Amino acid sequence: MSKDIPLDVIGKLVFQSVIQSFILLPLSPVHMMREIKSIMVNKVGQRKIAKEIRDNQMFDYGAGRSIREMAATDNFRYFFQRSDYEMYRKQIERRLLESIIEFLDGKGIDISEFKARQDTIINNGILVTNGSFQADNVAVGKNSTVWMKEMANM
Repeated sequence: MSKDIPLDVIGKLVFQSVIQSFILLPLSPVHMMREIKSIMVNKVGQRKIAKEIRDNQMFDYGAGRSIREMAATDNFRYFFQRSDYEMYRKQIERRLLESIIEFLDGKGIDISEFKARQDTIINNGILVTNGSFQADNVAVGKNSTVWMKEMANM
């Protein structure tokens, strides 16, 4: 590796630094005032927190976010993560709807329409495992449509 730096590289670096100096020099008071303001705001915030700690014996020293929350992501990395999520979501939906139906039925309210809607809500996404699936008309995916056999034979 050569210890000599070419003159054109040195000239280019000097030129860039001189140009940046002339551009940034007039803006330096603005940057300085912004930094002073952020320091003052930070000091005021620290004083408020110190006062809160002194005055409130139940002050929460806890972290804003846990390490697990920081490492977690909203995206599913594997198919089975999504399928587990869907399975548990469906169980919660089913139990919630069953408790609503039980409550309404106990109050003597007609729940026949609600039961029909419950089937629609729960069967919005179907996961078949270790079994067979047989149907004449099946649509998969969003905005899918079913072509009935009668329409296909015309």
